[in-house]
Amino acid sequence: MQKNVNLKKIGTILFWLGVIYFLVFSKHGFIKIIQLKWQVRKTKNEIIILEAKEVTIKREIRLLETDTAYINRAAREKFGIE
Repeated sequence: MQKNVNLKKIGTILFWLGVIYFLVFSKHGFIKIIQLKWQVRKTKNEIIILEAKEVTIKREIRLLETDTAYINRAAREKFGIE
């Protein structure tokens, strides 16, 4: 009887350890979820930075297509002409 109770306790403990391991370490576990949320946050920040760069580049393209003074100034800066 004592041996049966001990086996039952060991089985229960092993079961719960398995459940905890799955919840924490599996590919759908808490650690993976936290890593994915961090990656999403990082990617969103990269998108914000890239969108700001896009606005700057589009502005420069517009100026290079339409503003002669800007073209001259940009050429002087690029080639070191005073």
